[in-house]
Amino acid sequence: QIDSDQTESTEASQSNNYNILVAEDNPINQLLVKTVLKGFGHKVTIANNGLEAIENFKATKFDIILMDLMMPEMNGFDASKEIRNFENLNQLTPIPIMALSADVTSSELETLNKFGINDYLSKPHKLGKELCCFRQYNCHQNCTK
Repeated sequence: QIDSDQTESTEASQSNNYNILVAEDNPINQLLVKTVLKGFGHKVTIANNGLEAIENFKATKFDIILMDLMMPEMNGFDASKEIRNFENLNQLTPIPIMALSADVTSSELETLNKFGINDYLSKPHKLGKELCCFRQYNCHQNCTK
């Protein structure tokens, strides 16, 4: 039996529309990110904290994760580390994880990498333009929108 979530994600990848997990605790940022990403045709799932992000990740195949770093319950650093541990234990291909942060210094970039975070998007978001960086992770092929 084929899992419908996996089918949806595969179909999305073939059409350059992606299944994106957004871990963000701020309702205004959630609305902003969801509106912009859906406007580009992507499917968006919101997690309110790191624990919800891990639960969603384990239950559904996503093409990329956008992870706020400072959240209640579990922060984005620890959630990313848990996701990487789960991938390693289950021999899964690592999903791109991009931090959502207002300020990332060069020393913090090293910290992001230690927790398995591939890159970051600055807040406030300019997601329309920055969606093109998905191409770097083989999950966005056409940045013409």
